Amino acid sequence: QASDHLIGAQIIGHDAEHLIATLSLSISHTMDPSDLKKTIFPHPTTSELLHEAGLGLLNESIHYFG
Repeated sequence: QASDHLIGAQIIGHDAEHLIATLSLSISHTMDPSDLKKTIFPHPTTSELLHEAGLGLLNESIHYFG
């Protein structure tokens, strides 16, 4: 059965220790992209990329580079 829920994550680089916590929470609460869309992420921070990624999955990204 197909699902939009996050089932796993790997992250490396700057602020990875902070970003993985959000991803772990997303996995444990079976969040989907619309849940990430409703989550408040502080600006300017690297955690905003998770919000943008969720929006991208919904074809609603703010910063589109395609």
